[in-house]
Amino acid sequence: IGMACTGLFALHMRWRTLPLHRCVYIAVGGIMAQNLNYAGNMLAGSGIFSVIYASVTIWNAAFARLFLKKVLTTGQWFAIFVVFAGLVIVEIGAHSDGSRALLGAGMVAVGSIGHALSHVLSEALSSSQGSRAVIIPAQINCCIQGLTACFLVGLWQCTYTVSHLEKLVEPARDAGTTLPHALRLMTGLAVGNFIHAGTFFHLLTNIGAVSLGVLKGVQAAIVFSLAHVMYCSRDSSQCITPTKGLALLLVVSGVTGYVFATRAASRAAAVAAKKRDAKTDC
Repeated sequence: IGMACTGLFALHMRWRTLPLHRCVYIAVGGIMAQNLNYAGNMLAGSGIFSVIYASVTIWNAAFARLFLKKVLTTGQWFAIFVVFAGLVIVEIGAHSDGSRALLGAGMVAVGSIGHALSHVLSEALSSSQGSRAVIIPAQINCCIQGLTACFLVGLWQCTYTVSHLEKLVEPARDAGTTLPHALRLMTGLAVGNFIHAGTFFHLLTNIGAVSLGVLKGVQAAIVFSLAHVMYCSRDSSQCITPTKGLALLLVVSGVTGYVFATRAASRAAAVAAKKRDAKTDC
């Protein structure tokens, strides 16, 4: 719903002339990836999930190189693979937490790959770096994907979820969650998704999928730390261990290194452009 509402900022545009079916295809793939991420989160815990999900950075870079022909510097690739090393370590930590956590970690890994692919394909649709002649504005792209998700998820809710409602109601009732409280949580989630989706697709168009994926690393560090503070006393898989702490350190270090490598690459490109202009003037 939050994503779909971003279309309110594009009511003045002509939607019928745009190939909106491409947005629908990306949305379907993104939904499948997100379902894997959510299910994996339930099995592995938010701490492991947040670190593995930061691998979106790596897959964004790989898919951007494949589909958008972007060239990454040696420093950027090194930083990305530092993040990858952190992911390998967290997989080892998940293995020690048992088969349930390991299965969840694997699901999140596959889901992260699919999510990264949807990032890059969305960038290809909404930016001039894609090979498409027609550019779909970011607000419309976001809205169509949101509407597609609302339809498919709503269909699932009306068919499967309604018939298995007790499986959802009983845990909530046991936790002391009332219906008004649940509605407030869902409303807050919708508002948060609206803000997140609007800023995400705006940044996707302006800074690119790879750089946006790097920001996921920062998100991983925050979620990882909060999961320890809020849930460690109730779920041991949420606790920060030396192995998971090392993985988190590598992820954050890789993110920081990527930022500096990208800045250096941008400056070098600007200097090279000035030199070319100078030669042309001569």
